[in-house]
Amino acid sequence: MLTIRSSEPIICNILPMFEKIRNKTKTVLLWSQRYTKTDMLYLAKGGFWLTSGNIVSIILAFFLAIVSANYLPKELFGTYKYVISMASIFLVFSLRSGMETSLTRSVARGYNGSLIPAIKASVKWGTTSGLISIAVAFYYFLHQNTVLGYAFLIIAGFLPLKDNLSLYLSWLTGKKNFARFSAYNIANQIISSATLILAIIFTQNLFLILLAYFAPRVAVHTILLIKTNREIPKDAKQDPETISYGIHLSVIRILSELAGQLDNILVWNSLGAAPLALYSFATAPTNQMRSLLKGGIFPLSFPKLAQRTVDELKKTLPRKLFIMLGFIAAIVTAYIFAAPYLFKIFFPRYMDSVFFSQIFALTLLFLPRGILTDAIVIHASTKKVYFFTLSSAVIKIVCLVILVHLFGILGAVFAYIVTELYLVVLSVILLFREKKDF
Repeated sequence: MLTIRSSEPIICNILPMFEKIRNKTKTVLLWSQRYTKTDMLYLAKGGFWLTSGNIVSIILAFFLAIVSANYLPKELFGTYKYVISMASIFLVFSLRSGMETSLTRSVARGYNGSLIPAIKASVKWGTTSGLISIAVAFYYFLHQNTVLGYAFLIIAGFLPLKDNLSLYLSWLTGKKNFARFSAYNIANQIISSATLILAIIFTQNLFLILLAYFAPRVAVHTILLIKTNREIPKDAKQDPETISYGIHLSVIRILSELAGQLDNILVWNSLGAAPLALYSFATAPTNQMRSLLKGGIFPLSFPKLAQRTVDELKKTLPRKLFIMLGFIAAIVTAYIFAAPYLFKIFFPRYMDSVFFSQIFALTLLFLPRGILTDAIVIHASTKKVYFFTLSSAVIKIVCLVILVHLFGILGAVFAYIVTELYLVVLSVILLFREKKDF
């Protein structure tokens, strides 16, 4: 006769085991703080949620890349990337890029009521992006290119809303609510990626693919924004500097945002749609790794940087940045050796991208510089933030224009490396020199 044993003894044994593991992990993290000089409990707790969300995003992006590589002709994929890059350039005329930083900064300082004013300002300015897209559409119609004409007409209505409505994520970052941040980001990524993958598989139509890219993002951001706003008390304090500081940051980042997409535009205009597809697959793995690392570290570090003085940062940052650099160097080395095999398995049509991808992976070594950049944005005078942002954008634009013309795809990679070298030197000078008019 079969005897069913009670599960209570098992549960009673398992719970103490998990508690023991939890306490042991906490002890190790507290011990490690003596060497890292970092709040490892905060990093582990927040990093778990942020890294989990970014891992999901990377997995989805990986599946999307496989589907794109196998279902879309290179010319069609290159055209799609060109339109998305142009849309990103149009968005520089909204306040989104600077408002993200400004809102996180305000919320971290206790001004929880700044979300809706920030979004209203960003959407208002974002209408400029839609109008520019319409103007570009008519330009292509006049030049008998109806494909790009209709493409830019389709995206015009989405541009004022697509990224600006997502500012609730910056509010959550300022609140250090990384679990909610991650959950919302995962929901958005799953719905948006699934819609886009289905459009690519079943239609291979540029217009429907663009709709599948923009429409789900706007819909999901709207729903999650409403949900987030309901949790904010009506009498929550508003930071009077949120909008003005967001405008300042957005204005000085216009050239940087332009430079961030200029490589795709130049490759498209100089070499064509198929080479742009080749370049996109060469840079995609590194960009995804950068997204994972930045998404797991930068949102955690930003509120902490805002709460520290410049003198404190000068003492504590160097050690942390060197530890971060060593970790990233191991990842870069592993990827360089693995790249040929990964492309052969997953992207066999893009084997020509391998060499460019290996070189571009070296740019990950400059990632710790981003921590210094955030510290400068938070603590430096407006004049120095302007100089830092504008000079780096000018350097990158000049390098891209010259090097892409001379060396094609490899020139675009070199331009990125030169710009990062410049930013490392400038960041160290601005943050670690004597505190004079900082």
